[in-house]
Amino acid sequence: MIVCSDSSGQVHQVSMVDSSITDNFYPSISHPGAITIDWLHNYTYIVDGLMIKRCDLDRPSCIMATEMLPSQPDVIKVDPINGFLFFTQGSINMGLYAVDIGEITPSKPAHHFLLVSSRLNSFAIDFNNMQLYFPNEIVNTLMSAFLDGTGLADVRKDKVVQPNYYSIRSMVYYGGVFFLTNGTKLLIEEYDEKIGKFYVNEMYVTKYSSFNIYHPTAQPYPGKGAYKNWYYEVSLYADDGTDNEIVEKVTGSFLEIEDLVPDTAYQVKVRAWSQTGSGPWSEVFVGRTLSLEASTAKVIVAAASQSNFTTGLYEMDMEGQHRTQLTTVHLFYEKLLDLTWVEDKIMWASNVNGVQIFDRTTAESAFVYHIRYATSVSYDWLGQKLYWSNPKHNVIRRSDINGDNIEFVIQGTARHMAIDALQGRIYWVTMNTLEAAYLNGEDHIVYFNLPYFCGKHVISLTLNFDLRKVLWYVKSFERQELYMSDLLGNGVTPDQLSVQPLGSFSSISPFSVMQYFSHRLFWQNEKGSIIVGDLECNYTSEITVEPVSVFTVTHPSLHPYPESLDKKSLKIVPTEIQEQTIRCEGHWSAFNLTWQKAIVNHGDIFYEVSIQIQDDAGRSVAMQTTKNFIELSNISAYTEMTVTLRAYTYWGYGPVTVANINTPMSVPSKPLRPRVYVTQHKESMTSENSLAADFRWTLPQLLNGIIMEFKIYSWKNGDENDKNMTSVPSTVRHFNLPCLQPGMTYFFQ
Repeated sequence: MIVCSDSSGQVHQVSMVDSSITDNFYPSISHPGAITIDWLHNYTYIVDGLMIKRCDLDRPSCIMATEMLPSQPDVIKVDPINGFLFFTQGSINMGLYAVDIGEITPSKPAHHFLLVSSRLNSFAIDFNNMQLYFPNEIVNTLMSAFLDGTGLADVRKDKVVQPNYYSIRSMVYYGGVFFLTNGTKLLIEEYDEKIGKFYVNEMYVTKYSSFNIYHPTAQPYPGKGAYKNWYYEVSLYADDGTDNEIVEKVTGSFLEIEDLVPDTAYQVKVRAWSQTGSGPWSEVFVGRTLSLEASTAKVIVAAASQSNFTTGLYEMDMEGQHRTQLTTVHLFYEKLLDLTWVEDKIMWASNVNGVQIFDRTTAESAFVYHIRYATSVSYDWLGQKLYWSNPKHNVIRRSDINGDNIEFVIQGTARHMAIDALQGRIYWVTMNTLEAAYLNGEDHIVYFNLPYFCGKHVISLTLNFDLRKVLWYVKSFERQELYMSDLLGNGVTPDQLSVQPLGSFSSISPFSVMQYFSHRLFWQNEKGSIIVGDLECNYTSEITVEPVSVFTVTHPSLHPYPESLDKKSLKIVPTEIQEQTIRCEGHWSAFNLTWQKAIVNHGDIFYEVSIQIQDDAGRSVAMQTTKNFIELSNISAYTEMTVTLRAYTYWGYGPVTVANINTPMSVPSKPLRPRVYVTQHKESMTSENSLAADFRWTLPQLLNGIIMEFKIYSWKNGDENDKNMTSVPSTVRHFNLPCLQPGMTYFFQ
């Protein structure tokens, strides 16, 4: 029997005995594509759009064999001897994939996994040697791999006179040689024993899509003595001994166990079992269940699409399942360099468009127009500031999330950044260092330093808030090492820091970021897939098989708030200092400039004070303090000052307040040019004439404050014990004493 599909969307069965045809045998298949037959279990596997379905060979009953795929598979082939279904993806998530057919059930399709990440449209199975063969257009050769994708080898390296393995659409393997086609040519290998190489002969034939080998060896049957009733026993037990379980008679290589204790480390091992006995136990794998709160965490990834030349932003759970596309980011030739997040917003830096923001609630994207040349981004969820590294200007800056109020943080270029918002610190790595500073750039320290030209580079870092640790990895030609040290704060000072090596990665990309969450590390391997492992990198597993360009992990626990505070109650950026509260207190020779305290409920407050003294010297004073006053001296009394003041914390700066005030007052110097004029005085009531004294003066040279009044003392004949005192307003510059007596001497002061 031959099973085939046509362009009308039907699947037909053709008898090779009497040439009878059964049309549209599987009417539930609406978009049939490639087909393969499981001759041992009498199943037909058919590509139906973005799915692969398994149908009974003798009746039109079909179930889903795989989950929904990102693109339609090009080629599928089943190996019932070893229990795998293989298929290729040629557009989105290119590569050769496999499905364990033992996991396919009517209620649940099987999980597929990547074997080979490469652009290929064809492959062949060697049942005898348990090998997969496929073309490699980049080097124009044929490759081999074991059924699990390992053991990649070039099987035609320097063995073909004139190789021609481009655009291969279909291939089969028989008798030690390959038969291939690109759709217009049939390529047949022929071995020349004299030169020890293959010739690839070309036959021009009518255009067709694929072919198969019609021979008993193309569909082998296991012998009567073949191993049957193959089962596995899985042993699972908690580290603390509270939960032990052995699951027997497991078929396939996949097992789900429910009702495990949250946030608990488990040890798992497996062994084969048959009627003749049990095999040895495998090595122990240690994994940890998520806490109930952590189970809602999401992994955000950016992955490129080869079909429409765009990059998509996707959200999935911690197992790499339930993947949802959030948005299409930008054109394919652009590359996402880094991701960060806060609440429902995802922010990323690209090599073309600077920084963009996507709101998961509204599904809207926006450019941060004031930010350019950003290669690394991070977000301070307490101070609500976006931090980015600008390698063009060799600087790290911060701004509001919309790009307003840009502030300089520190000189330097960060390959990757992470923020400890609780302690108000930023950590970053360069090619050779791990460095840290407060969020405003103060108290800069170098944690770790590599010599230049040593063949090693610091790649990425992550923060572990559970243990209060910073972790980073160093890549060299030979090793990929993980290091750890304490986070600053909570009593840890720079002189107490030490560097501790943790372990080595088996495979990590030189461009991979690193993320920590719930006792786990996440990174990308050389293929770009996301790997999760323990803190020592000993027990790892792959949660995405397709390559991603960058990723991040989101969960509220990664953005903690101070105890008893939340977003609404937190006040971490100082309030404005009211102008009327800025004043001078004390004696003019040494006094305090004071102001109202700014208000925050987390972190320390600092004040930037700038004073411009309006005296002949034009002096200025600038300082920083943690107190709401500063001491001043050596300034003349009642000198005008322009005071510029703002409060700040490591998380942000309060508004600037400017006030014009004067230093404390002192007594004025003596009035100048005292003088007396004798004038005629006529009484208005009696019209009698007499003499009057008009005492005048000018302002003191040094007022030293606001003059309230002038006091005039007068006496006669030098008798100071008989002084008369008269007060006049500060605006008056003379005093008139009428009715002077003849022959008297008058004194004025």
